[in-house]
Parts: sequence; C-alpha cells; structure tokens
Amino acid sequence: RSSDLPGGFQSPPLRDDSSADNPSGMAAFSSRGPTRDGRIKPDLVAPAAHVLTVASGGAGSCPGLFPSGNSRYVRAYGTSMAAALVAGNLASMRSLLALRQGSEPSASLLKAFVVNGAADLCPGQYGDQLAEIPAAPNPVEGWGKMNSEFFFKEGSWVKVLDDREGMRLGESRAFKLEVPSGKQLRVTLAWTDYPSLPEARQHLVNDLDLRLVDPEGNVCYPNNRSSRDPLNNAERVVVDVSGKPGDYTVEITAWNVPLAPQPFALVVQVL
Repeated sequence: RSSDLPGGFQSPPLRDDSSADNPSGMAAFSSRGPTRDGRIKPDLVAPAAHVLTVASGGAGSCPGLFPSGNSRYVRAYGTSMAAALVAGNLASMRSLLALRQGSEPSASLLKAFVVNGAADLCPGQYGDQLAEIPAAPNPVEGWGKMNSEFFFKEGSWVKVLDDREGMRLGESRAFKLEVPSGKQLRVTLAWTDYPSLPEARQHLVNDLDLRLVDPEGNVCYPNNRSSRDPLNNAERVVVDVSGKPGDYTVEITAWNVPLAPQPFALVVQVL
C-alpha cells in the first residue's frame, strides 16, 4: 500500500491504494494531468513501483528503499525507476533507427514511435466496475504504457518519415498507403515545438494537424477527437482494420506555423 512507502501517504485515497503487483494499475502517487491549458500529460507511463534494482552497498546506502532479502538489491519506487526503463528503450530504438536511416533520428521520431506503440492500460487494475483509467490518450497514462515490442517488429512498419525540411503555414502533405490486413492501424504525428511565452493562455506554438481517411472516405481525427487537435504536439489515430485492408490516406496540414519551417515525424504501423 502507498502508506507503507517511506514518507508514505497517511490519508485516503492515497493511503489505501495498492502501488505494486498489478501491471495494469496506476499508482495513486503518480502525477496526473492535464496541463492548465488542456494539453495531455503525461505523454506515457512506465513501471515504477516495487522495482528490483541494485544497492550501492553499506548500511546507509539504501535509505527510504525496501529490502529485497539480498543485500545487493533493493525494491525501489518512483520516477528514478520509470525514467531509466524508458531511457533504455529509447537508446535501443535510437541505435536501430540510426542504422536503418543512415543518420541520427530526431527526438520527434523517437517520440512518434513510443506514442504509436504505447499500450493502453484502460480500465486499470480494478476492472470495468471501478475504472480508474479511461481510453487512451487521457490525463492518467497519456498515450499509454511504454511498450517497444512492436517497434522491433519491422514488418509492422508501413511508413516512417523523419522530415527535417518541415512545413510552412498552409502547406499540406498526403500519403496514400496500402494497408494489409491486421488488427489495428496506428498513425502518429509528432514534432518538437518551439517554447511558448510563460504567460501564454495556450502553449502550443506551431500547430500541425493529422487526419486519416479510410478506403470508404471516412475521416478519422486524432486523440479520440471529432475534429482537429489544437493543443498537443503529438497526435495519434488508432483504427480497427480487421478484415479491412485497402488504401488509407494520411493527411498532414500546417494549420498555424508562426515559426517556420516546422520539422515533424510520422510513424504508421499495423499491429
């Protein structure tokens, strides 16, 4: 329970929340979003409760951590665990992309891949009756839990684009893709935005838009929206393509780009 953690939480609901042993659950002490202007945060989540890690040694080496029964290891909690797992995955992904592209991948491309492959934790550890996590993306898990499984299945890659030239206001790109049969088609657009002014009411500076058109002409918008997303610099469309192979069109539009050009990355996979 969260109350058992060093410096633990003594009041409900955090006190009584289970913080370990369920990979579908979110620890109550994990920060939630959204941001003040409505952007989805966190971007993704990773295991960070009751994680076995090495101890540095000595009686005073592990204050605030749980013993594991072996003096060389401890059980640890928090961002120090989650960040290390994500960083390790990204390092492996970066190496493969550098080999495949012949150049270093952009941060946007790495983000596009991790957002595209993230595993949705909905409804959470308590099931549908006491759902703690809505469908991704959401302000609890972001786009989901770090999952690099499908990244390393290169047969799932339909299109990968690391566009360094970027787009200017009013420009658009369209990619017609032949999608084979599969369970899900996932399309993610990501870009590294410029910093906004601290006093800005809305912090997205350069606004690119993504949408997907299926073989029947139906338009799918990103992030579970029914129209364009004016807030986030990561946009993902997920559609069921079971028994629905055919030509799908990915459309990207530079809706508002005051600081041009805006480079971007696009990842399309069939999972």
